[in-house]
Amino acid sequence: MFTKQKRLPTASEIKTILPLGDELKEKKLNFDESLRLNFSSKNKFVVVCGPCSADNPKAVGEYLSKLKGLADEHSNLLVVARVYTAKPRSNGLGYKGLAFGVNGESFKEGILACRQMMLDCLKIGLPIADELLY
Repeated sequence: MFTKQKRLPTASEIKTILPLGDELKEKKLNFDESLRLNFSSKNKFVVVCGPCSADNPKAVGEYLSKLKGLADEHSNLLVVARVYTAKPRSNGLGYKGLAFGVNGESFKEGILACRQMMLDCLKIGLPIADELLY
């Protein structure tokens, strides 16, 4: 079942614990701008792809490193890494995804693990997307 959380970290607290940093902030802004421009110009076909459940940061990093290589080879595509951290089809009894914590960790620890994984993914050099389906 779902567990009621007493207090979740605020966005400001998460950013203080795991800051983006100037280099990644610039990279993120450039990705956002290239996506924005492409959606209006439609110069490139946008491909959003990635694992159904991004709950193993090492495996996600390996996958995205290979995806980055493919994106570099196919410059006519705009590849966005799908880094999905929750499982919406769980009814509360099964695995809900990294965002909810793993190995008995709290929801806060799950959120921080997701933030760290997203930062690591940005370092690889692809724009990233997550989903929120609840």
